[in-house]
Amino acid sequence: MTRFTPVFLVLLRLAIGWHFFFEGLEKLNKENWTSAGYLREAVGPLAPQFRNLAGEPLIERLTPLQLPHGTDLSQIPLNQRMPGAQVVEWDAYLQRFTDHYGLDATQRTLAETKLQQQKDQYVRWLLGTDGGKKVKREGYGVTFEQDMTLPQRVDEYRTKIAKVHELQDVWVPLFTPGDNAKVASRKKARELQDEELATFSPDLSAKLSTAKGDANRVLVDLRKDMDSRTKDMQKELQSVLTAEQKERAGPLAPSAPLHWRQWTEREWADAIVRYGLTAVGLCLLLGLFTRLACVGGAVFLLMFTLALPALPGLPANPRAEGTYLFINKNIIEMLALLALATTYSGCWVGLDGLVQFLNPFRWRKSPSRPAVIRDAGRLTPRPDLAPENGAAPLPVGAEPAAITPHSPTPRESTNGD
Repeated sequence: MTRFTPVFLVLLRLAIGWHFFFEGLEKLNKENWTSAGYLREAVGPLAPQFRNLAGEPLIERLTPLQLPHGTDLSQIPLNQRMPGAQVVEWDAYLQRFTDHYGLDATQRTLAETKLQQQKDQYVRWLLGTDGGKKVKREGYGVTFEQDMTLPQRVDEYRTKIAKVHELQDVWVPLFTPGDNAKVASRKKARELQDEELATFSPDLSAKLSTAKGDANRVLVDLRKDMDSRTKDMQKELQSVLTAEQKERAGPLAPSAPLHWRQWTEREWADAIVRYGLTAVGLCLLLGLFTRLACVGGAVFLLMFTLALPALPGLPANPRAEGTYLFINKNIIEMLALLALATTYSGCWVGLDGLVQFLNPFRWRKSPSRPAVIRDAGRLTPRPDLAPENGAAPLPVGAEPAAITPHSPTPRESTNGD
């Protein structure tokens, strides 16, 4: 390690922290941001799980509630078959409408009646009993109009999106061992791979792009029609107001976000991504809890990689810049974060150094330990150092007493003669 190594490690941490922080901040500033689009594009081994997490909220709003088997439908009011999410949205709008314009008891009763009527019409539309709609379709190079009810259009979308998932999941059985059905599915996947979907073949991407376009066109038309029904309901409620109420109160404010207790799994995932990316980025920029932030950021990047891996033969990631094989930018950034987690980057430049300095356990005095004299081992006896007059030998490791120099006696000779 050279003197510049800590400098560049800190700069690497700050760069990744900047990336994470502003990615999360952008998602927080967008009120309607959702990860559903990213999750629906998932390919690879975990694609079905990610797509199930995204769900199909629009199709759920366009599907009437299924009643228990044997229920006499003639005895059930139509509005009770309205999808739950749509009921919550419309009832919340009525409550905000009443509070905003200050409806009296008569107006409130009339507004509730009109809302029930709109719910009945909405369910008739879902069941296809109010007639169909002419929609444009293409086939064999020709554009034509076809009269279709809403259930037929919903079934058409489900067929088209199933085709998209089939192309996305061609390689999924190759990664998932299981029963005979999965084995047969793996065999089918290998046959498709050998016949037409060779590695890096453009055929898969072209077919997948076409299938997605067909499904999205149907979905956009369905969303427009559903929004039109909601606007019709709001217009009916406006009819109960007086001119003075409309002028005094002004337009109705937009709806407030759902309480966290009403969140679905996807909405929880959206919140984790938004706040998680922001928190990880902020911790990396400040150098606070740096190692934990590095591991958390690496987990985020791992999940993004599993959703859209750079495996050979899989459809190309429509959000990727460039072409990758096995290794993409998410993996590179993930490995960089794991490398930073093994360093003291937050202590070099960051608040981790202050946290370590203020740590009370760091200043706790350790109890004094007695000095330990290591055993030098067994000493080799020397006759010239043997004790005189039968004195006891010195213990192992003990120092002999100092010898006081003295003048030679007359009998002693200084030169040894």
